[in-house]
Amino acid sequence: MLKFYNNDSRLFFDTLKKFPLLNETMLAYIAGFIDGDGSITAQIKSRRTGFKHTLQVFVTFFQRQKRAVWFFPSIKTHLNNMGHIVGRSQSDKVEFVITSSEDVKLVLILLYPFLHLKKKQAKYALDILFGLNEALQDPKKFLDLCKKADRFGLLNDSKGRTITRNVVLRSLKDNNII
Repeated sequence: MLKFYNNDSRLFFDTLKKFPLLNETMLAYIAGFIDGDGSITAQIKSRRTGFKHTLQVFVTFFQRQKRAVWFFPSIKTHLNNMGHIVGRSQSDKVEFVITSSEDVKLVLILLYPFLHLKKKQAKYALDILFGLNEALQDPKKFLDLCKKADRFGLLNDSKGRTITRNVVLRSLKDNNII
């Protein structure tokens, strides 16, 4: 039995209607790929306005060049051509990255019932994406979302996180926002 994000099957099926090339089999296939050779990530980024920080959530697929040539365009087509394919210099690795908040939200709503290893990341990512507009008006809610972003550091074994909830809190205090 499928477990939908926030137990909202209507959200899943309404979103699925926007993707005519997708079915449950393909969604399970893509979710399996994310579980094995992909990532769901949230980062706190610096910016000059508002709370001096924002949150970005993205989904990345990794593959060797020889397979990515046919595989990534197929996935991209099934996902209504969202995201972009990027080759790494000095490497035979290729990434397919979805960075648009709205696109990430749609993809994760659809993949959530089929994910196993990265289900927590998908939940935190969707919580952030659904709460971000409201949180950008309320520093305490923004800090709550930053805390969820920090959890990705543990779940994804991140090593290079320099901007955390505590950095944002300090910045908000230094700028007399809270």
